[in-house]
Amino acid sequence: NGNTFIDMAAEHFSLGNLRQYAPRTAIGRTPDGQILLVTANGLSNGEIGPSLAEMSAIMASLGAIDAMNLDGGGSTQMAVLGEEVHRVQGAGGWTRPVSTSLLVRKVTPNAQDARMAQQKLPTPKTPIATTVQH
Repeated sequence: NGNTFIDMAAEHFSLGNLRQYAPRTAIGRTPDGQILLVTANGLSNGEIGPSLAEMSAIMASLGAIDAMNLDGGGSTQMAVLGEEVHRVQGAGGWTRPVSTSLLVRKVTPNAQDARMAQQKLPTPKTPIATTVQH
């Protein structure tokens, strides 16, 4: 519906969390079923990164109809086909180890794909990964 919804109580967010500018990582879905994986810069070279509301607007501008903010801040990182394409560096060049990750793999068609086709569910398309400058 084009509205941003942030459940402060469920997420245990304060107003400070909502207004905080930081590097961000998000995942979204477009109307045609494409998956968007997005990182936004911050913390280095004087960049401040987007707020949660600004990240929502970035996802919408990329065509997302549904999106979710993932872990961000100093652990924002993205690799595509095994090559690092984005990692946050703090003052002095430090980087934070990433302890959790989201892995997207291409799998060969199988029985589940056949069941999805029978149920007329949209087949997921190739994910689109991008890094945005904020």
